[in-house]
Amino acid sequence: MPFNNNWDGIVRKNKLVEETLSEDKYSKTLDSYLEILAGYRSKIKDKKKLKEFDALYKERVVPRIKEIKKRQFVFSAKDAIEWLTKYTMPHFKKHFGTKETKSKTPIDDKTMKEVLKPVTICDILSEPSPKHLEMLVKSDDEVDYWNQYLQSKKLNPFAYDFLNPPKWIDDLFIYKNALRQWFEAQGGSKKHIVTKIFRMASCKNKAPWASWSGVAWRGLFRSLAVVSKKYTITGEVVKRGGDSWLVGAAKYKSKYPVQSWTNSFDTAVVFARPDYAQYLSKHDSESGCGVILETSISKEEGFLSPQASNKVSKGEHSDFKESEVIRCSSKEIAVKAYINMNRLVNAVVNEMNYEEIYETEEKEFLKAGTTVLEKLFESSVAKKLMSTGHPFRKSFLNMRR
Repeated sequence: MPFNNNWDGIVRKNKLVEETLSEDKYSKTLDSYLEILAGYRSKIKDKKKLKEFDALYKERVVPRIKEIKKRQFVFSAKDAIEWLTKYTMPHFKKHFGTKETKSKTPIDDKTMKEVLKPVTICDILSEPSPKHLEMLVKSDDEVDYWNQYLQSKKLNPFAYDFLNPPKWIDDLFIYKNALRQWFEAQGGSKKHIVTKIFRMASCKNKAPWASWSGVAWRGLFRSLAVVSKKYTITGEVVKRGGDSWLVGAAKYKSKYPVQSWTNSFDTAVVFARPDYAQYLSKHDSESGCGVILETSISKEEGFLSPQASNKVSKGEHSDFKESEVIRCSSKEIAVKAYINMNRLVNAVVNEMNYEEIYETEEKEFLKAGTTVLEKLFESSVAKKLMSTGHPFRKSFLNMRR
């Protein structure tokens, strides 16, 4: 495509490309950059320097426009914006920018002071809605956030030093990165960001969406040894989430003062699968059991409502929303436990020897299974689970070859 030297209405008409396919944040950021460059060019009086500007623009900017606007990818749109932000725009500013082009609109001291006033993470958590937190967590970098922040205040970003965000944004990004990592990481890999999450949860005057209280569940996958040692089984069976669960009780105390819970039982079921069995041996993964813990979280302990966490996490744009609630406490609590019945049946069979499974009558098969259960739990539990008519007994007999 021939290079177009017509700079009139460059942002609105965008004659450098034939078609604009997107109005996403990358496209909007590009438009703001083009307006800045248009300002630089309008101040150039020397023809030689003007020719140098146009040649550089054609070489370094036009390809990025195609990648972002027309989706002709050499880089992704995100990479193209990062390249413009880190290298191209600073270069143009250094060689073609002037103090006059830095601001297109006069800004009074009061407005400038208000805009540059530091915003803390506690300020954001006290706002009426989680929109600001979502904007922060999902912003690509400090420049992207600064642009969105100015627009959220209904201010023209071109009236400010667009490429140099104030220093207080650096502090916000410490917490932004911690939240993003929290929602993306699993298990023990979260431990290095626990302190930052706890600090956010400790903010005073948080908005209702930044706190939460109610019944919550936590899905785990545990080895047979842990299940037999830590969980007391009552013998009651409930059907939830498409599975049968043995009801029990336990004491729960986390290693860390911050944990992931959810207000959705179905979500907890997902995390009680062996796919999420970190740090377990192959044997324990095959013979372990899914366990779901249930407790009531107080407003003082609960950080972020499920709706807010869905907005700021990757779950906002996927079919699977974790509806996470962050519990901030390491206090030991009594919890209700649901042990996956069919997984426990499999675990018991795995503890039996070949002859007991393949070469025995029903009576002997039941006896061998009862013996395994008595080793794992109290004899009273074994009798309940193997009693006539109990769902566990029926499922166990179905395993007989």
